[in-house]
Amino acid sequence: MTIRIATYNVAKNYNPLGIQKIMDNLQLDYLATQEPPTTPEQHLRNLQHNNTTHPTTTIIDSTHNKIYITSTLAANKLHTLTAENGRCIFTTFNIHGQYITICATYDYQRNTKSSINTAYTKASKTIQKIYPNTQIIILGDFQSHAPEPTNQTIGTTRHPPPKHLLITKLTTHPATHISIIPHLNPHTPYITRWGHKQGRGIDHILIPNQFKSYITYAAIDHTYTHHYIDSDHELIYADITIPTNINNNHKTPPPRPTQTPEPQPPKYKTITNIPVTLATMDEDTTNPWYIFDNESTPDPAPNDTTPEQTLKSIHHEAIHNPVAQHHLQTANQLILKCHSHTQTNIRTNTNHTLPNRTTIARTLISDAYTHIVTGIDTIINSAIPQTKIPPTHK
Repeated sequence: MTIRIATYNVAKNYNPLGIQKIMDNLQLDYLATQEPPTTPEQHLRNLQHNNTTHPTTTIIDSTHNKIYITSTLAANKLHTLTAENGRCIFTTFNIHGQYITICATYDYQRNTKSSINTAYTKASKTIQKIYPNTQIIILGDFQSHAPEPTNQTIGTTRHPPPKHLLITKLTTHPATHISIIPHLNPHTPYITRWGHKQGRGIDHILIPNQFKSYITYAAIDHTYTHHYIDSDHELIYADITIPTNINNNHKTPPPRPTQTPEPQPPKYKTITNIPVTLATMDEDTTNPWYIFDNESTPDPAPNDTTPEQTLKSIHHEAIHNPVAQHHLQTANQLILKCHSHTQTNIRTNTNHTLPNRTTIARTLISDAYTHIVTGIDTIINSAIPQTKIPPTHK
């Protein structure tokens, strides 16, 4: 059995539908998100969507972490332990007789001297007493890079990891864990959080040293995630393959299987290379729109159709598909409401500064974005037959 685990700091962006789409498209079995919405209104909305947006997904909710587990993996769940006000959430599974514990982590912010070291140590000992020989995988936002040789900073000086953080305790001598993605890709820059002028690798999936042979693939997602959620972090994930004849003492690690291929790109990206030009009134007197540019040489269109046929099909769906029109019209209405709200906020702002980003504005923009994405997906999915991503990691 192979499970795909991931971690993603969503930076308080509310989009439960986006989370579900990310899990479906990337075929995630376990997703830990940090910094979920914490304002009273958004947190209540978040809880209300747990049952409606994720009907078959097990959700573990806290102020700092929100965990999503598919029904297949949840069937193997044994135990959940929360520590340090939800900054550490341990979930233990029994897979083919092997105990595996995944700890979702959100370490304290930069310049804060206290950390989750003590809480993690105490909780991990409790877990190991209950489930001997369990392998504890820690993933999440650690606020610092790992001591791997990979380039983990851009535009800033790389300093040694702060001594008070959990990642320093786990990955420096005598190290018990490794950050698996920079370990497997030592010649590739590892940046998971982007600022205005710099980037750093502060999100990690830490694997026990004796367990790294079971990691068959690990990477940063640059494809799906930002299509649905706007965050300054990247989603990272890893595949763990547990053979049916695993030995709890790990004396005979399994052979390393063929590397799992990256998931396919979103459907809309299959048409982004179709060359178009804006139609003139002479070419289309009823509904001027972008048309196929006959003077360009496009890439092949999906599903053995010509690019021009694909474009016409999408145009037809955009005009006649009632579901797509509903979502796009709703998005437009929400954007107009946000504009009106912002204008009111500006008129009441006597300091002549930029208006504050209110909860109402954030909610309107987030809901509008969800409707835009859903409307576009509806058009593309209706115009181009779906091809299911092969479950290569199952």
